[in-house]
Order: sequence, then C-alpha cells, then structure tokens
Amino acid sequence: MTHATHTQGPWLCSGTSVSNPQANRPNAIICDVSGWGNRDEAEQIANARLIAAAPDLLAALENLTVLFDRIDRSSATNKAAYNDAIAAITKAKGN
Repeated sequence: MTHATHTQGPWLCSGTSVSNPQANRPNAIICDVSGWGNRDEAEQIANARLIAAAPDLLAALENLTVLFDRIDRSSATNKAAYNDAIAAITKAKGN
C-alpha cells in the first residue's frame, strides 16, 4: 500500500466537528459539517461520524484487498467485492 497523503488518523467526531488530536496543535479541526446544505442536526452528526471513520475504513479496505489477493477471486461474489474495495480505495486516494 502507498503512503497516505491525507491527515493521519485517528480522526474523532464531536458533534458536527471532526478533529485529529495527534496533529501539531491540540484538537486540530479537519472539518465541521454544521450548516452544510439544509441538513438537520442528526444528519450533520451522522455525516461527521462517517467522515471521522474514513481513515479507518480506508485501512480496513486496504487490509481486505491483501487478503483477497490470497484467495480465489474467480467467484462472481468475490470478484465483485474485490472490485468494489479497489474502486473505493481509488476514490478515497484520488488515484
């Protein structure tokens, strides 16, 4: 796997804010989704949680593709899952 160019995790969610407590400054804000569109607060918090999980989700997908490389991908289900994981990784990394 290539070295990530995004802000390294962990990312933490607090309300509508996503921060990185290990950044150079305490609780460095990565983003705050409050006021995004006409979303209600519950949806904004759900969006922030999803964003905060992004580094972990990317790492999990990368680990799964390593496992997929060790198994038979000839079945349609395995091939589709592998291709979905690769597509999501590519989208996340902008490759």
